[in-house]
Amino acid sequence: MATTSSAQRRATPSSCAPPTASRTPSSASSATTRALPKIRLRAAPSRATTPSSTCSRTTARASSSGDMHPPHTLHIPSSPMTSRCPLTPQHLLPIAKRLCLLLAVGGLLGAPAAHGQSPADTSRIVTLGGSVTEIVYALGAGDQVVGVDASSVHPDAATETPSVGYFRQVPAEGVLSLDPSLILALDGTGPPAVLDQFRSAGVRTVLVPDTSSVAGAKRKIRRIAGLLGREARADSLIRDMEEDLEAARALRRRAESTPEVLFVYARGSGSMSVAGTGSSAEAMIELAGGENAITGFEGFKPMSAEAVVGAEPDVILMLTRGLESIGGVEGLMEQPGIPLTPAGENRRVVAMDDLLLLGFGPRLGTAVKGLTEKLNPALESTAPSSSASQQ
Repeated sequence: MATTSSAQRRATPSSCAPPTASRTPSSASSATTRALPKIRLRAAPSRATTPSSTCSRTTARASSSGDMHPPHTLHIPSSPMTSRCPLTPQHLLPIAKRLCLLLAVGGLLGAPAAHGQSPADTSRIVTLGGSVTEIVYALGAGDQVVGVDASSVHPDAATETPSVGYFRQVPAEGVLSLDPSLILALDGTGPPAVLDQFRSAGVRTVLVPDTSSVAGAKRKIRRIAGLLGREARADSLIRDMEEDLEAARALRRRAESTPEVLFVYARGSGSMSVAGTGSSAEAMIELAGGENAITGFEGFKPMSAEAVVGAEPDVILMLTRGLESIGGVEGLMEQPGIPLTPAGENRRVVAMDDLLLLGFGPRLGTAVKGLTEKLNPALESTAPSSSASQQ
């Protein structure tokens, strides 16, 4: 029977896990022993001792080829304890175990909670951004909201909550005066220095990502739900959204053509622009089965008669408040170039609620389904009239 050398019996792993001991090691355990570091524990002589009292313990370490490496030496000052009972790897193992346990516990206590699941005091919430406010109310946490921004116009209960101004230029004093425990801010809230003020005041401030897509809307809902502990309600909202999106896809399959759509943003006749590629308006148009009539630039640019006529849109899409600001459809027809387009000739103008159309919140499915119907005359329940189709 093979015997185990004293060096093998004293060898311990360099990790904190306890070794697997065997008096008759297998080939696998022998390989493990060969990979162990070669450690020499040597007590340094103190003033009261002589070199003869120095303790030395050495373990062997072999490379994969079997060649021995120089031993590692650990110097331990000599003391009455070490003189009488030299420290060996077996003595160090319990200490190593305790250190590993302390490090593990410390890591758990200091590590942040999982994304979207961090514990938060949600007793007094300020929401900045219309879609953020809408999601919080849809999740059933509206009674915890103590302040909103000016873009928070849905649901009606939100309009009865104290407003702190527009989320892109929010005043720090107005928000902090509400003594919030949690601030949920849509990405783009600012200025950045104000967010720093919130955090410096000890108020937890969470930026909610804002992406103009179905996946982005779902992430937004789940992010907020995770913070509020309302994941089950989030699942329900997303199921409802998917049902409406599937209904919209069914409608698109029945559509006879793909309409070219021009999105016009207006805040009075002197402030009108059109949406190019990469905009949230384009994302909604495509979800509803249309195509953006403008492809020559990204974002928004001031509207010109040449660009409008050259785009040849079949439908003009606007926000309800924007259309009202220029006098309705009649006011739109007075804008340069509009009457010369197919949309102008047929008076094909669609207006939808601002937050519903561009919010990408919990009503996204409703918005896509409604816009799909309005972009395709054959799918509308009523024939086009001289007034805009509104929702």
